[in-house]
Amino acid sequence: MRGRARLVRFGDVADALDDAAALVRAATRRIGEVTSDEDDLVGRAFNELATMAVVHAAETDLLRSSAAEAARENALLRRAAAIDEWLDQIVIEDGGPREFATAVAQLTGKPAALHDTELQPLVVATPSSDGDATVPHLLGPQDAEDASVAGALAALNGRQCGILGPLGNAGGRERLLVTPVTVGRDRRGYVVVMEHPPPFGPLDRHIARRAATSIALVLAAERRVAAAEWDARAALVGDLIRNDREPAALERRARFLGVDLDAPHVLCLVTGCDADDVVPSAPQLCEVFARVAPDLAILAAGVPEGTLGMLELRAELDPCTALRDARTHVEAALAGLVQGRRTIATMSGCCTSSTAYARAYREAREALACLKGFAADSGTRVLAAGDVGPASLLLASSSRTDADRFVQDALGALLQDGPGVEDLLATLRAFFEHGRSVRCSAHALGVHENTVRYRLARIEGMTGLRLCDADHQLTAQLALLVLRLEGRLPDAHAGAPSAG
Repeated sequence: MRGRARLVRFGDVADALDDAAALVRAATRRIGEVTSDEDDLVGRAFNELATMAVVHAAETDLLRSSAAEAARENALLRRAAAIDEWLDQIVIEDGGPREFATAVAQLTGKPAALHDTELQPLVVATPSSDGDATVPHLLGPQDAEDASVAGALAALNGRQCGILGPLGNAGGRERLLVTPVTVGRDRRGYVVVMEHPPPFGPLDRHIARRAATSIALVLAAERRVAAAEWDARAALVGDLIRNDREPAALERRARFLGVDLDAPHVLCLVTGCDADDVVPSAPQLCEVFARVAPDLAILAAGVPEGTLGMLELRAELDPCTALRDARTHVEAALAGLVQGRRTIATMSGCCTSSTAYARAYREAREALACLKGFAADSGTRVLAAGDVGPASLLLASSSRTDADRFVQDALGALLQDGPGVEDLLATLRAFFEHGRSVRCSAHALGVHENTVRYRLARIEGMTGLRLCDADHQLTAQLALLVLRLEGRLPDAHAGAPSAG
């Protein structure tokens, strides 16, 4: 009995210590050799124990494989943490596109590039271990015209990355990993990684997405800084025209923003003739001035009347010439801003101190009231406060009907259709614009001095104005100003010498 109970020899067990399944097979083989019921019971018990050993061995193998998988995942997590720290350090150190592209290339071991929304490459980088100095082709503006590329890029949602290629039309056989750089709802560019020389690895997508996110954070921060600086500049303009701050404090703020208040500036007030006319915003005004006069600084802010620009004048020019130069830029800016719109602008006098801007703003508003009351019904007009002068005090509070009645009473005979009437108006305008000098007026009009004297005599006879009388001169000049504001005054020829 004792001999028969040893169903599995020691040698069998010793041989099967590293193989639980072999142990079960040995037990089964021995069970088949027994003949008694007692031995059969012992064999079944041993078979159950062997089965338990097999299950335990399988569980051990599973735990071992799970531990290996966990170790691999932990290694990837540590690698991802190191990647995040590297990219965060670039953000902290105020890195730019080149630093991000270089980091992506070194982290992935593949060529990488940053592109704008038009697929124009901003910077291309290769891994430091790549001995080939040739810069690979990733994407270009020509690829934006490819329907498949455009469709694939449009299908990328948010910060989702995707695989493009191979792009045979671009001359490349490698696939591209493309990740959009998204700030808010605006797509600002793409991070592109080429599958060369190694294939894409498990962390390449994470690297591309993390780099795109870091770049988006930098762009968002720059946008917030720009908005804050814009608000600070607009606030400075508002405080200058209100003149409710200490001059020393305003000058400190201006110096901090890079604005020299001692340099000559002029205020430009831009608005529409009617409430439904389009008025350019402060950013639009600054943008168009940057195109027409890139060497002149401008600050802008919204005001109740429209948009107010603080335009730098050329310091090397005398004030009158500088104001004419600024007026030319304002006219060019309005022409670039609106076409077919009724947009008008007025300009103040020259400002050279922090306390002069409140007066300049008042001048611009008074000129605006004159221009709104008397401007033509279409087109773009620019009026300088110096063109109106003290007459703005009268015209700003007058209706167009009253002004037209005044003009009719003063110059009615010169407003009728007839031979030579337009020449008489042009002569009267030239006479006052050139300091009531007959010689200068004749030179401006291109006629003989006696012709000017003859025309002036006709004007006196037709209107009853005595042009040698100061009061009558004021009446005539005010009537001419209303006609000029209304666009009804003929132009006098330029180019005359000064009256002095």
